[in-house]
Amino acid sequence: MHIRDAILGSIELSDAELKIIDTKYMQRLRFIKQLGFSYLVYPGANNTRFEHSLGTMQITKEITKNIFNEDIEELYCAALLHDIGHAPFSHQSDFALKKYLNKTHEDISIDMIKKTEIKDIISNSTMSLSKVLNFLKGKTKGNIISSSIGSDRIDYLMRDSRYTGVAYGVIDYNRIKSKLAMFKNTLAVFEGGITGVESMLLARYFMFSSVYLHHTTLIADQMFRKAYDTALENKQIDINLLTTGTDDQVFNLLLNLPNSELIKKIKERKLFKRVFSSEFDKRKLKINIQEIINAIENLNISNNDYVISFSEYKPEKEDIYVLDRNKKLLGNLDSVSPLIKALEGIFENKIRLLVACNPKYTKRINKALNKIMYQK
Repeated sequence: MHIRDAILGSIELSDAELKIIDTKYMQRLRFIKQLGFSYLVYPGANNTRFEHSLGTMQITKEITKNIFNEDIEELYCAALLHDIGHAPFSHQSDFALKKYLNKTHEDISIDMIKKTEIKDIISNSTMSLSKVLNFLKGKTKGNIISSSIGSDRIDYLMRDSRYTGVAYGVIDYNRIKSKLAMFKNTLAVFEGGITGVESMLLARYFMFSSVYLHHTTLIADQMFRKAYDTALENKQIDINLLTTGTDDQVFNLLLNLPNSELIKKIKERKLFKRVFSSEFDKRKLKINIQEIINAIENLNISNNDYVISFSEYKPEKEDIYVLDRNKKLLGNLDSVSPLIKALEGIFENKIRLLVACNPKYTKRINKALNKIMYQK
C-alpha cells in the first residue's frame, strides 16, 4: 500500500507498518497538532504528529538505503513509532507528563509498544522487538532518527515550514540525504555535505526565532498550561488523558470546567498582551521566575491574569562528525565550519523571558518589572 504525503510524495508501507498505523494508538496522532497553538499565528499550522511520524519513517528509509544499501525494518518501525507517546498538544503537555507521571513522551512511547497490541504486531512479523526498542532509544543505527541532522529533525523542519508558510525551514534535503554516513554509531556528514547541513541548522535557528518561540504562541502555550495544570491538580480531568486523549478532547473538557476563562480566551483569540519580552544570556540574568511572580502578586493581581515564559533555545548536544570521501575523520562540524561554531555560540545560554497579562494590568506590571529588572 502507498500513502500520498504532501512533503515527501508516495510512502510505501509494509504489511506490519500498515497494521501498526491502523491501531488506535497511531490513529490518535491524527488529532494531535505538531505545532500546538501556532495556528493562532500561522493559520495553516494544523499539521499533525501522524503525518510527521509517516514522514520520519520515510526519510529514515531513504537515508538508511543510501548508507547501507539495505532495508532495516526495525529501524523503520522505530521511526514510525517515535512520537506515539505524545500527550495532547504535544510539547505543551510535556510539563504534565513530568509532573504527574514522572515520564517523558519517549518513556510513554516505549510503554505503549511494550504493553499494547503493537508488541504483538512486531513479534508476529519478521522484526525483533528488542531491536525496535533499542533504535527508539537512539542506540546505534537509531541515531539516524534522533541525530541533530537525523530524520526526525529533517521532517519537522520541512513540514513545519510548509504548513506555517515561512521560508526559514526550507532545506536541501536531497543533498543532505546523499551526503550522510555512519561513523562510530552516529550519523556523520561527508565534507561535500557541509553546506547542506549548515543550511539545515541555520533553518532550525530561524524556525525557533520566528515560529517555535513566537510571542503569541508562547502566550497561548502558557495560558493553556496554567489551565491544564489547575485542572489536573484538582482532578477535574482524568490523568489517563495524558496518554489516551486528543487535542479536542482535552480542550473541550477544559472549556466546560467552571473556571474556564483562560481556555475561552484562547478559543476566541483574546490572548494576554505582552508586558515584557527580551532575550538574555542566562548566566547574566539577575532575576528568576519566583521574583517576577512575587512582584506581580504584590500588586494583588490574580494568578489567572498573567503568564510568564522562560524559553531556552536548544543547542546541539552531540558531535557531528565530518568525513572525507574515504570516510576518514576530518573533525567535528563545529571545528570544520566557522558558521556552525558561531551558531552554537548564539544558542548557548540564550534564554527568552516573556511576561504577558490581562490588558488592564499592563502598565502596573510593566512598572513593577522595570523596577526589579533594572535596579539590581
